[in-house]
Amino acid sequence: MSQAETAIPAEAARRPRSRRADAINLVVLLGILLGFAGFNYTIDPFGHNRSVDLGLEKKAVALPVSFHNWFLSQYAADPTPVVLFGDSRVNHWDPEAMAEVLGRPVGMLAFPGGTLLDAVEAFWFATEQGPLEHVYFGLNISNLSDASAICRACAARETMASPLRYYFSPLVTRAAALTVMHALFGVETVTGKPTTRPAAFWQQQLQAWDRVTGRPFKPPTAMMKRLAEVAAW
Repeated sequence: MSQAETAIPAEAARRPRSRRADAINLVVLLGILLGFAGFNYTIDPFGHNRSVDLGLEKKAVALPVSFHNWFLSQYAADPTPVVLFGDSRVNHWDPEAMAEVLGRPVGMLAFPGGTLLDAVEAFWFATEQGPLEHVYFGLNISNLSDASAICRACAARETMASPLRYYFSPLVTRAAALTVMHALFGVETVTGKPTTRPAAFWQQQLQAWDRVTGRPFKPPTAMMKRLAEVAAW
């Protein structure tokens, strides 16, 4: 018998074992992915489902990890008829003081480091959660430019819209793991505090601000169109 004739049965004998190995690898991979999803569902760092209460401190960890996911999740759990939109400057307003003046609950959807696109996206998210009576936008000249086209709230909204995206999200997994580390070891995992000397920190901030606002300034034609859509609604 020739070598070619003996090679065929040998190849056929190896094939079933290869298929079994592929099946085993697939099962292991699915098990790992389901494990991550179950872990994210149980820890729920951004308070998305609130199904399991383990008494964990989540805000101190999850908020610095993603302002956008935290604020959107918190608002979805407790929507209000009056909402504030904008960046860190609006975020420093006092919703409770405004609620006393207006006589209505006031929600906060203003993100530190946020853009006008973030504010508009958060507005449309809020319209899906319940009826709105009054909304307030912080319009700052630094953000009112078509060069500022970053929208982290868009990604956060997409993640929250799908259980698959949320529970398999690397960002959610990171926040969940940091939350557990904080609970078990008291580790201040995410502080938001500068880790460099003041001069280096502010130089970094100015460079980041240039990237956000963009250069040169672009007339806010697209931005004004988006705001007109909000006003029309």
